[in-house]
Amino acid sequence: MTDYKAIAESNNFIILDKYTKCSQVNESYQSESDLEREFITDLVNQGYEYLYPPKSDKKSKQSYSKLVTICKKLEY
Repeated sequence: MTDYKAIAESNNFIILDKYTKCSQVNESYQSESDLEREFITDLVNQGYEYLYPPKSDKKSKQSYSKLVTICKKLEY
């Protein structure tokens, strides 16, 4: 790991005396479902709770929809 010397810092940026970019070559693209899965995993690792999607029956979907609506109202 390279050590960098900070010349100036603020809440929005940092200025370094020098920076060497690490080259990363990504040979393939991630599918949307892979990105979504990785995003959910990151959020769970940060302490968020994952609510599993409802079953395919209509009653479960309605209950889930009501829960999401309640959660949205609580956030505001």
